[in-house]
Amino acid sequence: AIKIRKLGKFDLILCYQLSPITMLFPATIGKKKYGTPILNYCLDIWPESAKAQMGSGFIYRLIAKFSRFLYQKCDCIAVTSEPFIEYLNKENGISREKLIYIPQHADGQMLKQDLSSPENGIADFMFAGNLGKGQKIETIIKATAIIKENNNFLVHIVGDGSMRSVLESMADELGVSDKI
Repeated sequence: AIKIRKLGKFDLILCYQLSPITMLFPATIGKKKYGTPILNYCLDIWPESAKAQMGSGFIYRLIAKFSRFLYQKCDCIAVTSEPFIEYLNKENGISREKLIYIPQHADGQMLKQDLSSPENGIADFMFAGNLGKGQKIETIIKATAIIKENNNFLVHIVGDGSMRSVLESMADELGVSDKI
C-alpha cells in the first residue's frame, strides 16, 4: 500500500484477486490518490472464502464488511464463474452493470488432452481444482470411506494445494487410497 503511493498515475489498476481479499486494498489507495479506475479480476469470492474457514462469527462479520467496502471501490469486477455474479450482487451489493464474466483459460496443451476413458464398468467421479481448506475435499474422502465396500466406483481428485498432503494422509488412514 505504501509503494502504490509512489508509483504515480496509470490509466487502469488491474487487480488479479485471489485470497485474501486484502490484496485489493492497495488498488483502492491508488484509486483514491490518483482517481484511477480499478478492474478487479476476481478468482475467489469474499467473504464466502472466509466463512468456509471460520464460520459466521464476529470476525467473519468484520471481514464481510471490509470485503463489501473493497468490492464497492471497484469500477468493474470480472469473475471466473457465472454464479459469482449473483453472489457479489447479493452479498456485497455490487450492481450487475459492474460485473462481467471472463472464464479462466486453459493453454493449448490442456485443450489437446484426451480425457476420455475406456468403458470400465464403474462410476468415475472427478473433482478438479484447488485442494485447499475452503474446498472441503475431506468430505469427499469421508464419503468414499462410508461406501468403500461398493466396488463399482472410483474418485479422481485432480489438482494441488495446501491440503494435498493432509488429504493423501486421510485417504491412507481411512483405507480408501485404492478408491481415490
